[in-house]
Amino acid sequence: MRYCVWQFGHSTYRRVVDIGCVQPPAPAKLSFQAYPALKALYVWYRTMARNIRYEEDLVDQLFNSSEKRLARILLLLAHFGKEGIPEAVVPKISQETLAEMIGTTRSRVSFFMNRFRKLGFLDYDAGSGLQVHSSLLNVVLHD
Repeated sequence: MRYCVWQFGHSTYRRVVDIGCVQPPAPAKLSFQAYPALKALYVWYRTMARNIRYEEDLVDQLFNSSEKRLARILLLLAHFGKEGIPEAVVPKISQETLAEMIGTTRSRVSFFMNRFRKLGFLDYDAGSGLQVHSSLLNVVLHD
């Protein structure tokens, strides 16, 4: 995973990004050499996809609460909404890093994490890590 970082005034916003296939496979490289127009189209597509992600993140930062952004990041880290079985256990990540990712303070993240835990949306222990329940989707979808 990689973080994309944007600066909005005094707050920093990070988004979790799955890299996927950044480099085209070997046959595509040969096609790029033979067809420069195909290479230009590929570069244009990658640039447009990145710009669309930036716009989505900006809209998310401006119009959604930090509680919703935290819920969305936790669901992304747990791979909810992707093909396959979601992983209930999120990789070890500090509250400070989560705060930077959603553009708020660590104390707000701690407050929301405790609220989510009391509501039964997640569990976290020192040994088992952070476990996200699918019911956290209600926080994101409820509006």
